[in-house]
Amino acid sequence: MFVHSAFSDHQLKTLDDKLITSALIDGDTAFTPRGSTSLWLAGLRLESFPGPSLSEQIAQAAHAIQADILSPTETLLIPSLSHEGSSHFTTPEMVSEAHRLGMKVVPWTVNGLDCAEELFKNGADGIITDYLNIVRWWAKQ
Repeated sequence: MFVHSAFSDHQLKTLDDKLITSALIDGDTAFTPRGSTSLWLAGLRLESFPGPSLSEQIAQAAHAIQADILSPTETLLIPSLSHEGSSHFTTPEMVSEAHRLGMKVVPWTVNGLDCAEELFKNGADGIITDYLNIVRWWAKQ
């Protein structure tokens, strides 16, 4: 199995629809200076999606490029945006919207057990970590 991860290579799916693709996103790709369009978002503007929150708009953007997996960062706290308040980048609303749209959610880089537990509680399908022992320890519980 081959998984390709990037928002910017969204056209790869047109070459072979059996490829599993993952849309990676973090603060640098979601938030641009002076509201410009990020080159990393395949020319998409998050605010053009109808979701009531940035989290849901991110999931909708990933779905628009036919990603099978949404892989948001987990190492960033986002500033207060509209009614969301300050929260982790990967939110329960993002996970719920991605699942509603048929995608799996696999955040990166999750290096703390407490963060991994919270993500799994919120419905994440997996995590990307630098420390495999976190996943082993969590699985033994």
